[in-house]
Amino acid sequence: MAQTPPALSGSDELRETVDLLAQVLASISDRLDSQGHQLDALLQLGQSGRNASASSAQSASVENLGEGLIGKTIIYTLGPIVVKLEEVEENLRTHRSEIDGKMQRLLSQEEAVLNRLRKEAEDAEWAKVRHCGFAAGVGVLGLLLGTAIGLMF
Repeated sequence: MAQTPPALSGSDELRETVDLLAQVLASISDRLDSQGHQLDALLQLGQSGRNASASSAQSASVENLGEGLIGKTIIYTLGPIVVKLEEVEENLRTHRSEIDGKMQRLLSQEEAVLNRLRKEAEDAEWAKVRHCGFAAGVGVLGLLLGTAIGLMF
């Protein structure tokens, strides 16, 4: 009964592992894209808040409406929002750097699996060549022995 070479027996498992790694990488990539969009939206919100603060301060000084009171009101109102946005931005950056580290580890693991698969495929190919060479040698030996026995009788 012919047995499958060890290099070929685990190839289905390795293929499944590589497929799972690809799915995980795609999921992480989607999450990173989503977080990037969220970061952009938060940065735009913060910028619009800063722009509103600047334009309000300018119009107050132009119209002489007591810029101290209006400026303090704007800072009092927008200050906590800006602080919260900065905290969220920092948290997102930290999370993104953690995800980048995990992504690098996954990529290196995927590369190691692919290298192992290539090596096993090469080993299987060499095993096939060796088996064919052995079979050819046995055939030639049988032919020589048959010829020698035929010449003896």
